[in-house]
Amino acid sequence: MKRKVIIVGAGVSGINAAVHLAKAGIEVQLFEAKKNIGGRFFSFTDPTTGNIIDNGQHIFIGAYNNFFDLLRNLNTFNFVKAQSNFEINYFDDKGSAKLATNLSSGKLPLALALLTFRKLDFKSKVSIIKMILKIHKIHIPAEISCQDFLFQNGQTNLAIKYFWEPLILATLNQSVEKSPASLFVEVIKIMFKSVHNAKIYFSTVPLIRLLEPVDDFLKTYNSDIYTNTEIVKLDVSKKIITNCIDKMGDIFSADAFILALPFDRLAKIFNNSGINDDFKSFFNFSPIISFYFWSKSKIDCSEINAMIGTKSHWLFNLSEISNAVNPKYYLYTITISNALEMNNMSHSEISQMIIDELTYLGLISKSTDIIHSRLIFDKKATVSIDINNFDKRLPIETAYDNLFICGDWVNTSLPATLESAALSGRLAAEKVINYFKSS
Repeated sequence: MKRKVIIVGAGVSGINAAVHLAKAGIEVQLFEAKKNIGGRFFSFTDPTTGNIIDNGQHIFIGAYNNFFDLLRNLNTFNFVKAQSNFEINYFDDKGSAKLATNLSSGKLPLALALLTFRKLDFKSKVSIIKMILKIHKIHIPAEISCQDFLFQNGQTNLAIKYFWEPLILATLNQSVEKSPASLFVEVIKIMFKSVHNAKIYFSTVPLIRLLEPVDDFLKTYNSDIYTNTEIVKLDVSKKIITNCIDKMGDIFSADAFILALPFDRLAKIFNNSGINDDFKSFFNFSPIISFYFWSKSKIDCSEINAMIGTKSHWLFNLSEISNAVNPKYYLYTITISNALEMNNMSHSEISQMIIDELTYLGLISKSTDIIHSRLIFDKKATVSIDINNFDKRLPIETAYDNLFICGDWVNTSLPATLESAALSGRLAAEKVINYFKSS
C-alpha cells in the first residue's frame, strides 16, 4: 500500500527529510507557511544595487556530509567551492596576520600553520597544538562551559582570544562563558578528523539557488510542495496523529507526520492541538547581525577575516566569494554572532558602530567610498544552546507513534548548524521508514 507523509516546514531539515522519503518511494506533501522555501536559509534582491544577497553569510566545512549530500541530490553541489588553501586573515589594532596553510599536504596542516601565526606567542601556539593532538581522547564527565574547559586544558588567554573564541562564536553562536564544552569538543573532533573536514566552502551563488530544484525533484517522485500554507493544528486520536489543519481550516491526512519547525512554532502547534503537556520549551534565540556594504574602493583583505577586539566578528569579501556581485562595486559583509546585547540598539547605531570599528582596525578610511549599506538583524537566527539547557534538546521521536520532529535545535549532538538541520531531517525520514516497516 502506498504510504504518504506530511512534512511541515520547508527549511533545510524539512527539505532533506522530504528528499530522503521521496527517494524511498514514499509520497510526500511538504507544507511551508511562507511564500518561499529555505526557512532562514534564503536570499533577496537589494533594490538599490540589484545584487541578490543572503539573509546572512553562511560558510560550510568539509565535514558537512549530510548538507552536501542534499545538494548532490538536488544537483547544486557544483555551486559550492572550497578554498584552494586554508586562509583566515586576523585584524586587530596592531595590524593583520594570516593563519594560512596548504591543506593538500601534511596530516595536521592547520595545527602546523599555527607555528608561523604572528598573533600568538610560542606558549599559546604549543597549547593549541597539544589540545588538537589529544582532542579525540578528551572526555567531559559533566557539562561545563567552553571557557572552563579551555582553561582546564592549558589554553592561554591569547589562545582563547585569537583562536578558540572566534571558532566558538562562528559554530555555536554563543559566548565562550556559556557555550557547552561537549558541543564544542564534538565540533573540534569532527574538524580535525581529516584534512578534508577542515576545508572551508562557500556558495558561489545566492543561497536560495542551492535549494530551488527541490520542487522539480519532488514532482518526479509524485510529491509536492505547498507554500503559503500554514499548518496550525494536529488532530490526535490516542497516540496517533490523524490529520493536520491549516490556517484556512483545510484538513490534510497522511500516514505519518514530521514537524520540521523552530521550537517556538512547534510549541504553538502542540498547544493548539491540546498536547502542550508533552512539550516544554527550554530555549531562547541567539541573534546574528549581518551588515552588507558596497564600496568603490577595494579593501585589502582575504575571503574570510576575523576581527579581534571589536563587537564585529567576521568580515567576508563577497566580491571574491560570490559570482553574483555587481562588478561595478566591491561587496563585503560583516557578521556579529551572539548579538543579544544589541537588541535595544537601532539599525543606524549598529551600522555606525560597525563602520567605526572597520576604521579603527584600518580596514577602511574616511576616504573610502561606501556607496550603500544594508543591515540585517536576525533575532531568531539560531536556537541559544548553553550549559543550562544543553540536555533539554528534544529527540526526533515523540510520544505519538507517527509523529516526528526535526530541525537544527533537536538532539543531534551537533551545534545548531546547517549540518545539524540536514542530519535531523535524514534521521526523521529514517524513523518514518522504520515506523512504516514495523506497522
